[in-house]
Parts: sequence; C-alpha cells; structure tokens
Amino acid sequence: MKRAIQQRARWATGAVVAAAFLLGSSPASADGSAYVLSDVQCDANHNGVRDDIERHIASTYADAGQRAAMMQFAAAQQAVILQGTTPEGAAQATEDLLQSLACLRERVGANYVNASRDVLAMMLNTEDRFRAYAVAKTNQEGQLYYAYQGSQPCV
Repeated sequence: MKRAIQQRARWATGAVVAAAFLLGSSPASADGSAYVLSDVQCDANHNGVRDDIERHIASTYADAGQRAAMMQFAAAQQAVILQGTTPEGAAQATEDLLQSLACLRERVGANYVNASRDVLAMMLNTEDRFRAYAVAKTNQEGQLYYAYQGSQPCV
C-alpha cells in the first residue's frame, strides 16, 4: 500500500513538472520564489473554498453528504496550494488532503477519483494557480505520506 501511494505521488509530481515544462518555465517565479496568489482568495464566506468552486459543488452534488465531502476536499486542496510554498507547509496541508480523500471515497464511492480530478481542474484554471500548485507538488517531493487511518475521515 505504501508503495502504491509513493508511485501515485511520483506520477502526479511528474505530470506537474511536465505541464510546467509545456508552459515554458519552471514552477517557481523568475527570482526563484514561490508564486503568491492574490486572486485565489475569492472566498466571500471565508470557508476555504473559492466561490466559483463552491457554486459548482452545490449545483453538482444534491446529496448533502457528498456535497460536504467535496467541500472538505476543495478546502484541503486549496490549503495545499496556499500552504505548499514550503516543504513543511505542503506536508501539513497534505495530511488534511489525504483525510478529505478518504471522506470522498466513503461518501462518493468508486467515482471519487474522477470527482476530485474535476474539481482540481477547476481550481487550476489560471496559469498562476497552476504554478502555485506545481510549487506545492514540488515541495511534497521526497516526503512519505500514509493513507488516512482514522475512523471518521469526514469532518
């Protein structure tokens, strides 16, 4: 199981690096610092999820449990993007992300991977957001993450 998680992490990191290459530059800004996102905070109710993502989730998931699980995932993924500017921040935020994925798996079922990818794609809809995500993924490299082991993944 640990090996599978490591392989998935390597694949995701490779995909981010390849996409950054296709964009024509590295994931970090020209001076080597991480990208700072000013527009990522379009969150009027301050729940950690951008308003456009929240509207999409509300209109897509009629079931309250599934909607709550997807909101937990979106908030955790947003935290990875915002806090992933350092390896420590990326590691801390990734723990919550793994818990949110366990919640999604529990509430959404077999389609949880595709559902999470759809929301992530919406979250990375600008070059700056994608670059910030790439920085976070780079800062996750070399760290071990274990699947959520608790009994109540949904918060």
